[in-house]
Amino acid sequence: MKYYNLRKVYELIDLDTAYITKMIQVFLKEVPEDLDALNTMVTNQNYELARSSLFKLKPNLELFGVPVTQELEQIEAWVEHKNITVEEEIDHLNKVIKKACIGLKEDFKQH
Repeated sequence: MKYYNLRKVYELIDLDTAYITKMIQVFLKEVPEDLDALNTMVTNQNYELARSSLFKLKPNLELFGVPVTQELEQIEAWVEHKNITVEEEIDHLNKVIKKACIGLKEDFKQH
């Protein structure tokens, strides 16, 4: 199973492989950093900074077809209502994003 889908990227870029490679490089650099920030904000219950991290993560994950929509929605609900737990969602989000990054690195020979 692939943990990403580049259909939207290809539609947006129109098969410009150099630009797609650059987008993948940016994704592989920024998404793990943003995920680390989100993990910290959730652990510290810093709702406003968690919202900011989600705001950065969500469009990248959607563009790259990473299947975590439900988890992102649950974390957004946590930010809004502050009365639910999201440990399982954060754990799943971390696992799926890690697998997506590994898959992208392997498929596009990124180091």
